[in-house]
Amino acid sequence: MNWPAHLYVDQEHGDVFVANDGENSILVYPVTGSGNIAPARVLKGAKTQLKNPTGIFVDTVHDELVVANMGNHSATVYRRTAQGDTPPVRTIRTGPLGKTALQIGNPGSVAYDTKRDAIITPN
Repeated sequence: MNWPAHLYVDQEHGDVFVANDGENSILVYPVTGSGNIAPARVLKGAKTQLKNPTGIFVDTVHDELVVANMGNHSATVYRRTAQGDTPPVRTIRTGPLGKTALQIGNPGSVAYDTKRDAIITPN
């Protein structure tokens, strides 16, 4: 791990998701893991659009992983089981990639409201 910024424990599937800010990746460990172990899955690479992930949430209703990215002012959404250099199923931004995002500044965390079907991230 390099600067782990946030983690989410998915009790339903037995996974611990770590937003690994320093390496632009998401690490997934078994909830029963202990000691110096390798992750069971890693989501990392240019196609992922991960850039300094700082918040993470698992939407068990839609079986999706939602990530807040401080480095590119976005929220990216993946299949919960995504790994490797997998592109997001959708990306939420308020401006073009590489340009200033006027409404999503530096998202530090992320959540999903199942009743309103909305992704929530503070600036």
